[in-house]
Amino acid sequence: MYFNGTTESLELITSVAGTIHVVANYMDHTAAGGDPDSQETIITTATTTVILAPPGLASTDRQLRSLSIRNTSNSAVNALTIQKDVSGTNHEVLKVTLQVGETLLYSESAGQWTVLTSGGQIKIRSGEEAVA
Repeated sequence: MYFNGTTESLELITSVAGTIHVVANYMDHTAAGGDPDSQETIITTATTTVILAPPGLASTDRQLRSLSIRNTSNSAVNALTIQKDVSGTNHEVLKVTLQVGETLLYSESAGQWTVLTSGGQIKIRSGEEAVA
């Protein structure tokens, strides 16, 4: 997933108050080459949060390499919406409900989204039926 210039970002909408930990690993591409980095976010309210900021320069493209979203709440089940914001217009990417302790993973290299149970087993992978 690519983000261009100064007006494209990735947002997460959380449905309830409960702790969600997010780690986005990305690569910024410029004429001089690539620069890897990450953005970490902790969300504790029902809100819309930027989880991957725009590159910041018109001459830079940001490539999302991987994303981890973990429901670390002790009791709150959270319905999540991931959306790409392009100049104020939101484009829905994915909706998923994470139970307590579950993790949503995105891998660019694998080209898929995966939900892991609190025990680390694959619950569902994009393109497959639910396992658990």
